[in-house]
Amino acid sequence: LGLITSLQLTFQNIIQVGDWVTLPQYNTDGDIQKITISVVVIRNFDNTYTTVPTSAFLTTGVKNWRPMFELGGRRIKRAISLDMDTIKICDQNELDIIKKMSYMSRLVKEKSQLFSAESQATNLSMFRHYVTQYLESNQNIHKEGFTFLVRALDPTPNGIPIEVYVFTNDTGWVNYEEIQADIFEHLLGILPIFKLRAFQSILRS
Repeated sequence: LGLITSLQLTFQNIIQVGDWVTLPQYNTDGDIQKITISVVVIRNFDNTYTTVPTSAFLTTGVKNWRPMFELGGRRIKRAISLDMDTIKICDQNELDIIKKMSYMSRLVKEKSQLFSAESQATNLSMFRHYVTQYLESNQNIHKEGFTFLVRALDPTPNGIPIEVYVFTNDTGWVNYEEIQADIFEHLLGILPIFKLRAFQSILRS
């Protein structure tokens, strides 16, 4: 069984030494160090080692991250939940403030009607447009060839989530985390301008 599995893994190019793989069933998340007929040795990111039967790569759910590196795009899929009590129709003064913000100039040219009080645009809608414009100006984000999406998800008891679903063009772990952190720190910091507030549970003792 090990020999047959080893041949299948090799000819189908399912795994290689150096691949980052995740096997939830074995609580394993790390880089492949060795592939033999009977076992695959994986160094986890906490510097422990896990030895997994070679056959497991055909019989259990395995996530191989190699295509991500080959394609050059790493996914950001994260949401900010907003307090629904802070969502409102913008008045003209608020729209005038928003239209002068950085990253909004192109939208003002393309959809000037949005910035008229007659449009009855909400601060949530304007924030969603801002997030899109902000990400389109970010040199670390793919604009073509990868999904680029900013959307409002279904309301929940914990607010209404605004989800960012984009791909960074830097797949390195440290750089990816820095790019992701910069984006969401900025978005959280800009919420008061839109008179929005992130939902936060209040724990009472």
